[in-house]
Amino acid sequence: MSSYEEEHSDSNEEIPVLRMIPTVRQSIIGQVRTCSAVTSLEWSFVACSTISIITGCAFNIYRLATLSLNSDEYLFAIIVLVNLIFCIWYLLHGIFQEQPFEVLMFIITTILLSVLIALNYAVVEDSDPNGPAHLKLIRFLVTVFLTLPNAVLGLKVGWHYWDSGNLIFKTVGADMRLQRMCRTLLFGMSLLVFDAQAFISCLILIMERGISDLTDEDKVIMSSGVAFIILWLSIGYVAIRKENMHLVWLFFATSIIQPAYTVYLFVDGLREIVDSYSTIRTYSIFTAGISLVVAHFSLLATFVVIASNFGKGLSSAGMCLKLNNFLNMKYFCI
Repeated sequence: MSSYEEEHSDSNEEIPVLRMIPTVRQSIIGQVRTCSAVTSLEWSFVACSTISIITGCAFNIYRLATLSLNSDEYLFAIIVLVNLIFCIWYLLHGIFQEQPFEVLMFIITTILLSVLIALNYAVVEDSDPNGPAHLKLIRFLVTVFLTLPNAVLGLKVGWHYWDSGNLIFKTVGADMRLQRMCRTLLFGMSLLVFDAQAFISCLILIMERGISDLTDEDKVIMSSGVAFIILWLSIGYVAIRKENMHLVWLFFATSIIQPAYTVYLFVDGLREIVDSYSTIRTYSIFTAGISLVVAHFSLLATFVVIASNFGKGLSSAGMCLKLNNFLNMKYFCI
């Protein structure tokens, strides 16, 4: 080999090679970002939120293990744990799919839980001898300490998702009309989950005598309520995804259940107030009930807008760009 060929061969070995790093991958919940695509701000939010969720779970699991089964405090611990499970969904779905509304629902849930925990410490006396007051104080202080940074980081992350619109762009492209419709759809999907979360919390509150002394009426309401909300959630989801107006009408026709049940709970809560017997269950009834009413009617109004957008190209645009989600790559030189 000549000297020229040797020099030319050496130069070829130094040519930079372009490699691709995927920023999205397929998962059981659809297209999600890879861990390498998550920014330091987002990791800070995930870390702070994870600490908050783990701490909350630890406190309430301990309460469940030590409190009487028929106490209101036991019921309250169940409600907190259920809502923390929804927080895990909002956190993972919001971060790894860049959904600002999921982050918003996480913040709202965190704030509502903080309000209830504050009320539980400040105005509700723990009549159960197995529930030490100092534990409620520690839970209150930890909650206050973690809620503020969680809310601030969550607002920053959520605003970034809203402002950048990465998820919207990956879904429907640069068409501003389709982007507005897609934002409305995503907001409706988040409200759908939050509605189910609030309704499940209200279902738990039917247990006036705790879980150790459930009446036949309580059992019927809880079992039928859980079955209903799963079916109702599925109808709403399929109606949106498939743009099926028949399912939309069915969805609206069955939407009277949640407000009717909330009125039933409010009457029960007012009875306790009139009898001067306000407990953490009483405050939880009105907090969860008001949240359910606001979320429910907001969802119905959003559903009207979503249904009016059926057949205007949103579904077809999403399908056309679905392949691009798999090909969302970034390049760098080595």
